[in-house]
Amino acid sequence: GCDGYKDYTYLSTNMYIGFSYPITVTNGSPRSGDQCGIWVDWSRDDDFGDANETIVVSGTPGSGPYTATLTPPAGASQGNARMRVRITRTGTVDPCGTTAYGEVEDYMINVMVCTLPGTPTGVSASDGTYCDKVRITWNTVSGASSYKIYRSTSNTQCPEPPLATGVTGTSYDDTSGSLGTIQYYYSVKATNICGDGPCSVTNAGQRSGPPEDFDLDCDVDDDDYDPFEACSTGPGIPVAVGCENRDLDGDADVDQSDFSIFQRCVNRAYDPGDPFCED
Repeated sequence: GCDGYKDYTYLSTNMYIGFSYPITVTNGSPRSGDQCGIWVDWSRDDDFGDANETIVVSGTPGSGPYTATLTPPAGASQGNARMRVRITRTGTVDPCGTTAYGEVEDYMINVMVCTLPGTPTGVSASDGTYCDKVRITWNTVSGASSYKIYRSTSNTQCPEPPLATGVTGTSYDDTSGSLGTIQYYYSVKATNICGDGPCSVTNAGQRSGPPEDFDLDCDVDDDDYDPFEACSTGPGIPVAVGCENRDLDGDADVDQSDFSIFQRCVNRAYDPGDPFCED
């Protein structure tokens, strides 16, 4: 059966210029010779005669379902554009006019220009605050749906690939960086359905543990004893290459004085609030 014409323009969906959207039309009373047509008044001049306003439909003629792709073209007028869908059994499939069988339905498309998010500001990376991570924070960007985080060992903005994607808050903990003296440069992009916004400026940060944590596992324990002992040379003997961080008292040798400092911090988790084991 058919009801001639239905006005469903109170039903609207948003579409961005240049983006593609699939549409499927179901035939309520299918016949093998039925035809389907779709038109969109992208120019909003109250007709369907302009370029790109006749949509290519797959599956017609036939009983359906019929499929097509709607892509608001560059230059489309922003605002509500009428979409017309027609199924007819005989005659030419036109957006206007009468036929003996079939139905015409009108809907509304809200045509929009996609706007990229802005540049993140206030990017800050913790610099030695944590042993197990570097925490990056930034200010909220209007229009952003998520953020991308970038890391580099040189002062480079947003080097590909990103360290993390799909971050929905305004902070990120980087736990994958090396512990020690390596300094990282972090930058951030805001993103949404339209794409990525501009890259932020960089900010440097690094993980930092106690100097007695020779195996770099964020605590001072028995596992740190062997690398310490291997560097012990005794009073007055210069520190060997690669053992510089075992000279805990800074007197240019690795001796009992350094071992005493090590023993004070051994067998306890690193506490950034302990000035002795921190320094």
